[in-house]
Amino acid sequence: MSPKVFARFLRFEALLTSLLQEPATSLAEVSSHLGYPDQAHVIHEFKTWAGCTPAAFLVRAKQREIRGPIVPDPRYVFVPLYII
Repeated sequence: MSPKVFARFLRFEALLTSLLQEPATSLAEVSSHLGYPDQAHVIHEFKTWAGCTPAAFLVRAKQREIRGPIVPDPRYVFVPLYII
C-alpha cells in the first residue's frame, strides 16, 4: 500500500469514527473538518472503501445496533452441567 493510499484510508477511518460517534453532525461539516473539498468527494471515497453511501451505511449501523452483536458473548451462553 502506498503512503498516499494509506493516508486516504486513515482519513476514511476518521470519517467513519466521526459519523458513528456523532450521527447528528452533517456530512458536509465532517467532510470540511477532515479536509475533503466537497461532499461529492466524501461520497466517492466512502463508496470506494465501504461499498455503499454514507446514508446506507448509517442505516445498516443503526439496524446492527438494534439487533445486537452477530456472535453472542460466550460468557453468557448457558451450558448445562450434568452430574452423573
